[in-house]
Amino acid sequence: MREKYFIFSVLIIVVLFFSKTSSAQTYFDKEFGNDSSLTTLGASILAFSDTSSFLVIGAYPYLNTWYLKVIRLDINGDTIWTKSLGTYEYIQEPSLGKCISIGDTNIVFVGNIASGTTDSSKVVLYKIDVNGNLLWEYYFGDSNKKNVGTDLQQTPDGGFIITGWTTGWGNTIYTSSFLLKVDASGNEQWHKIYGGGSGTNQRDAFSVDLTDDNGYIFSGSFYQGLATRQDINVIKTDSLGNVIWNKIYGTAEDDGYGYITKYGVTNDYILASVIDIAPGNVLTDGQAYITRLNGTDGSIVWADTFGIADNVTYDGFSSNVIVLANGDIVGIGLTQVSSGGIDTWLVKYDGNGNMLWKRTFNKNGGNNHHYFWDVQPTFDKGFIICGDLTNLSLSEKNLWVLKLDSMGCEIANCSVGVEESPQPPKGEFVVYPNPTNGIVTIQYDATTFTNSTFKLFDVMGKEMLNKKIESNHTQLDISQYPKGVYFYQTIHQKQQITGKLIIQ
Repeated sequence: MREKYFIFSVLIIVVLFFSKTSSAQTYFDKEFGNDSSLTTLGASILAFSDTSSFLVIGAYPYLNTWYLKVIRLDINGDTIWTKSLGTYEYIQEPSLGKCISIGDTNIVFVGNIASGTTDSSKVVLYKIDVNGNLLWEYYFGDSNKKNVGTDLQQTPDGGFIITGWTTGWGNTIYTSSFLLKVDASGNEQWHKIYGGGSGTNQRDAFSVDLTDDNGYIFSGSFYQGLATRQDINVIKTDSLGNVIWNKIYGTAEDDGYGYITKYGVTNDYILASVIDIAPGNVLTDGQAYITRLNGTDGSIVWADTFGIADNVTYDGFSSNVIVLANGDIVGIGLTQVSSGGIDTWLVKYDGNGNMLWKRTFNKNGGNNHHYFWDVQPTFDKGFIICGDLTNLSLSEKNLWVLKLDSMGCEIANCSVGVEESPQPPKGEFVVYPNPTNGIVTIQYDATTFTNSTFKLFDVMGKEMLNKKIESNHTQLDISQYPKGVYFYQTIHQKQQITGKLIIQ
């Protein structure tokens, strides 16, 4: 029996009274369509700190041809300009790819573009300036084969490492993951493929990052033989793409995709994934997981699921996962709900695997579909997210951009669903007095909460206090913190208790 990790939680509604510092937060919820199409998809987004602006990349179809849509937004989410990119060939709708910024001057995007027939494609690499002007474009992969670019990172030499999947480069009809290294001008330096060929060990890759030893780490999915069962695959290589270690994670059932990112200044990595619990169908009982991996050998440091109530879809966890400057982890994804719709969510963890909060989004309600594909931190410590959503009543699908604050809130002073575990029986865990003038007492049942950790956060999500509580009757002086609303979190093993604390 597989070990399961649970956080026992219920949702309570807490009204946040924001301090003066929160006035600098910006919020917006924008949709972008296209006059020539009822469908506009979101793919990737960037935040520019020097100009407090954003750039979002998506795609739309016109006369059976898909074009890239590039939109520059100001601090309020209003359009500065819009550009379309396309050639005599066309961008393919599946796997829209990823963009990164080179400083605050240029943007590089990787995706895939049709090549010959609609069943074949090449990896496309675009470089544009901040005004959306195309600087250069390159194509990679064998003709009449499927070649899809999914992610890229800039390398220390100014070039780029690209990952994705292919049926070309010496393959047959079966897919291989690949690494493709190009120089700063977009010229190929080398490529390597992993798996594929005879139909055994098929691999698809969806994310890539750099390692401390000048190598690369990438992740995606893995098929054993001709079976339909899918596992999560993470491969670490040296600077030339030679495998250092190759790990498969999963269960006896179908386990979806994996997305990976480096964990700060450590040698570890954060893997976001879906684990399928139910035999035969990932949509039946999939669970969203965040896992911290040891960078030396790929072993699991910790793993946690936050118990999505409904089903997690393949495309869901995670569309992206990022690590913040303070070591906290933010992931986005989606879940299929019982109404038949798809909702999106945003979750935040600390580096030890403790969930800090979770937010869900269902703008159009009902059985409409909502997708988050990319998330980035912003200049005001909030988050910018892009995706797309359907409006079935209008038969349309629009590109969707959300600007949230540091607590995942959509508007100032909103009612936020704070994830709390059920409060223990009266007297088992108590923080008093509340409100307090600065001295609080933490009292708990010594047999239940021995050696727990007490954390205090302001309404912006900033950790103010982190203290191990070794006595079941402890006094803390928090009078040095400004008056206002705070949240406390007590963690013991995998149980957490979260509440509101007011300093007056």
